Amino acid sequence: MVLVPLLQEERMKGKLASSRYYASLMMKVSFLLGMAAAAGMVILTEPINIMLFTNDSGTGVLRTLSTALVMSGTVMISAAVLQGNGSFRVPAVSLAAGFAVKLICNIVLIPVLDTHGAAIGTVAGLSVTAAVNIYWIYRKDMMEAFTIVWLGKALAALAGMSILLLVMMTAGEDLMHDENRLVAAGFTLMTCAAGGILFLYLTAVLQVITKEEQNMLPGVKKLQSLRKRRNK
Repeated sequence: MVLVPLLQEERMKGKLASSRYYASLMMKVSFLLGMAAAAGMVILTEPINIMLFTNDSGTGVLRTLSTALVMSGTVMISAAVLQGNGSFRVPAVSLAAGFAVKLICNIVLIPVLDTHGAAIGTVAGLSVTAAVNIYWIYRKDMMEAFTIVWLGKALAALAGMSILLLVMMTAGEDLMHDENRLVAAGFTLMTCAAGGILFLYLTAVLQVITKEEQNMLPGVKKLQSLRKRRNK
């Protein structure tokens, strides 16, 4: 969201190429973080559930809801891109469309699937809102399209992280049988840290986000200065 003022400023100056570049960067970061968070939540739902709620009841529902992380981030950033380009009605219309889908899914699915139906409705509603926003952004040429090469690199980093988490989950599966909250909390924090570090490492190695793009993100320059001090 810190890039929204830059997007608006470039748009007002008539620098449409720069505006599209910033919009693309915003969406790239949102997509990466959303996908990583969703994948991590889906894989680690059981220990997270035990850590927060003492048992693994409702793990399937939480796993479905976890996929909403990708859509919710996309909705927020796409709405920011639209508003930064002076389009204020589309986010409202897309939100209304998503709400309608959520309402219909609730009416149809909750009697059949209970809370799982509500979770599916949430994901469906957010997906529709995100799809409408993204469609309008590309239709009005507000953003650079993701390249196949970039998507391949992003998915490769995501796959590497997911494989590590799956291996750790398999190795620690026996720890979840007792449904001990403290054990689940320790295991969750450890796996999240390992997965996050590996994901950041892979995105850096594969240049998913280039060094130039990294310097535009908040906190990156401060981390780089700290790293230089330690190296000295």
